[in-house]
Amino acid sequence: MSLLPKIGVATCDPRDLAQCIMNACSDEKIKNERFLLSNETIWLEEMAKELKELLGDAYQGPTKVSNYLNFRYEAFNDLQLQQLVPFWGKDISFDCSKARNLLGFEPNPLKKSLQALVESFNREHKK
Repeated sequence: MSLLPKIGVATCDPRDLAQCIMNACSDEKIKNERFLLSNETIWLEEMAKELKELLGDAYQGPTKVSNYLNFRYEAFNDLQLQQLVPFWGKDISFDCSKARNLLGFEPNPLKKSLQALVESFNREHKK
């Protein structure tokens, strides 16, 4: 059984990203500005549980977190896992106030974003 690392990921709904790109392109004053877009940070374990709840048996991924020592052992010979070691247990979040103020960034709630992801997944896999 594979396990998840205790890693938090910053999320952004693609629809929110698209809206911000459109807003940025329509405002000459913010030409060449850079923005951080992030809704909220979620632990991989929480995201897996949400997806399991939404997808039911169609979700085949892990839902439990590895302990740190096992993760470090697995990372010893795995370059991709080694890159995650510094982020173990850290709640990563970003200040998106610039995007909120200049682009009108008002992100969709994460649960709504995941629901849209699942609906899209279901539509594509029914074909």
